[in-house]
Amino acid sequence: MERSLASRTEFPVGDESQKAMIDWLPLRPVLVGIACFLLLLVAVAMIAALFSAEPGRLLTGLAEIIKALAWPAVTALVLTTFKTPLASQFGRVRKIAFPGTLIELDQIVDQKLQDAASEVQAQSIGQTEAISSADLDRARAIGRVTTTENLPEVKTRMMDLALRYREIRGTIARGDERTRAMAVIVAQMRALGQAAFPLRGEFAFSDDPGKRLTAIAIAQVQPDFTMLGWIASRVGPGERAFIQYHATEALLMAARNADIAQSVNLAQAYHIAKSGYESLPERRRMKRPDLLDEIGKEVERLSTASS
Repeated sequence: MERSLASRTEFPVGDESQKAMIDWLPLRPVLVGIACFLLLLVAVAMIAALFSAEPGRLLTGLAEIIKALAWPAVTALVLTTFKTPLASQFGRVRKIAFPGTLIELDQIVDQKLQDAASEVQAQSIGQTEAISSADLDRARAIGRVTTTENLPEVKTRMMDLALRYREIRGTIARGDERTRAMAVIVAQMRALGQAAFPLRGEFAFSDDPGKRLTAIAIAQVQPDFTMLGWIASRVGPGERAFIQYHATEALLMAARNADIAQSVNLAQAYHIAKSGYESLPERRRMKRPDLLDEIGKEVERLSTASS
């Protein structure tokens, strides 16, 4: 498990006055610049041809140079001129085109979710629920291609996963099959975690256990130290063992990435989680109390560092 996370993804907020069409008024100086550039090349070619023993070959070669440079020059000038209006449209982009390639952003997300499911399905039951470096990589990858413009779609995907979690609990009997199926759901929630970070509060305080699980999965890939108390309180009578376990994993991830400034909040959260665990009858407890011990060690580490 990694001890550090990438910094929180910043989600740029788009200008509400974005236009459907780009204002083409700045096109005039672009065209003038391109024309001047090409005319300068032609002038240089003509002058060089006067002093060359083989002017035909020289002009042919220069034509090839102009052909090679024309599109990069046009692209650079357009991007420079339209930097602001183009940037304002990035949140609306659904496809990225390169020569010979067309990438659907939805396809990127779908692939990462499939990768998450495949990883869990290939593991033994004892490994399926732990947070892996691949979980964090997938969360970062999806976070990089989404913005606040995509939040409605991200929310829909998360809510679908929350519904699927409830369906699995209600239709599959307790056992390895159900554990693996629920672990797949959590892995996919983690993949969407950074992109869904602005939604964490809405999910956390829901009456729906599936939505609360999404908030916990978000915290597993992008710790939020302001929510440590809420996460710690998931380890207790109000939640099933599966959610208790994942809340403890989220606390451990936060503990491993905490600094001295968060030591007091982390210590309080640890005691809340430990008290909640100890208040439960044996049959209601999660099966990994050792995770609480690891959190306790991190709390002690920070306490020692601050003294």
